[in-house]
Amino acid sequence: MKNFLLLFISLTLSAHTLANWSRYAHVTPKCENAYDLNVYVSPTNEENTTYLIRLPAISFPSKQAWLIVTPKPISPKEQNQRTRFWGDNLNTKNIESIIPLRPNGIPIFSQADEPDIEKYYEVIIPAHEADRTYIYIDFPTPVSDGGYFYSIDIGSYVKEIKN
Repeated sequence: MKNFLLLFISLTLSAHTLANWSRYAHVTPKCENAYDLNVYVSPTNEENTTYLIRLPAISFPSKQAWLIVTPKPISPKEQNQRTRFWGDNLNTKNIESIIPLRPNGIPIFSQADEPDIEKYYEVIIPAHEADRTYIYIDFPTPVSDGGYFYSIDIGSYVKEIKN
């Protein structure tokens, strides 16, 4: 009976934690392998005025991705956008733009979860915005799930290319 009671309490509490066991991942070129990611960032022209960013659509359609541009670079801690997206209203304070991303490789009339289709995000950004551009990937609302939620620090990738 005691074991049943402990199991019941732990299951009841875990159902209400809403992904509290998930972890924030600040992704840079130095640590992307730790998160099993491969983020491709490359200049699109010889003048390096724009950059192509390509990465797998992690857990799409469950998790969503947003391209976020801030007025100035922000710290890795500030790149954690969970409270921004999980609030009652989308908070756009200190944000220049938030653009929802849809993976390429998914035809309009297909199912998003078709296993034979490679799903990836692909965007082109101006070089002068790179150090204040982030791709944030998370569940769009609270869920009873875990795993990682990510901020991909595009500026760190551009710095790596320049060095």
